[in-house]
Amino acid sequence: MFEKFQLPKTEFPLQLLENFLNESKTSESGLEMRALNSYIANASYHLEGVSWTTPNRPLSEYARNNLSFIQSFTYYELKRYFTKRSDMESYLLKYTYAGTGELKYKGQTYISNAGDGFLIDCREPHEYRSVAGPWKPVEIHFSGKPAAYIYSQYISARKYDFHIAPETFHAELEKLLSLHESVLPYREIQISHQLDHILMMILLHSDNYMEQIKNLPETCAICFHI
Repeated sequence: MFEKFQLPKTEFPLQLLENFLNESKTSESGLEMRALNSYIANASYHLEGVSWTTPNRPLSEYARNNLSFIQSFTYYELKRYFTKRSDMESYLLKYTYAGTGELKYKGQTYISNAGDGFLIDCREPHEYRSVAGPWKPVEIHFSGKPAAYIYSQYISARKYDFHIAPETFHAELEKLLSLHESVLPYREIQISHQLDHILMMILLHSDNYMEQIKNLPETCAICFHI
């Protein structure tokens, strides 16, 4: 799916990562282990399949305090998968390319088929899993003030799933990943702009946005050619 980026590949035999968490929590061996611990703290995982993940990239203090930024980008081809987690300092965008996934979040259950996705705050308790066979999702963990504001607008209707055509969504994800893997000038600003663009695309596809458009006064509708 993202072959041209030559992302590092990891194969997972079926395993329960609660035990791995207990063994690794006390390790202080470098950035990779500390980053891993941030994802598996307060979490249980069952997974079997293959993943392709972006390597960690240094993040400037300016970007951390002012921009939207990616914490991780992973594409999965999974035979079986389950995650239960809370209290993670991250937002999650997960999008399904093939198969079916299920999200349980804030008392609701959402089914994710090809072209479906969801946006959640990982500080809140959540569960997601594959359903009845293989699942091929991509997930982006992200944070930052601009992204947090867009997310707050998106969830104002208390609806956390969305649908966007795969060809449209994939094109924007490739642009984001290309920037993330680049050494271009103003790289962090460009990443923030593209990530915010993707989040805005999701927001503008939301039922809440469409309802607000329909409720505009007639004079506004004429001005905006609605």
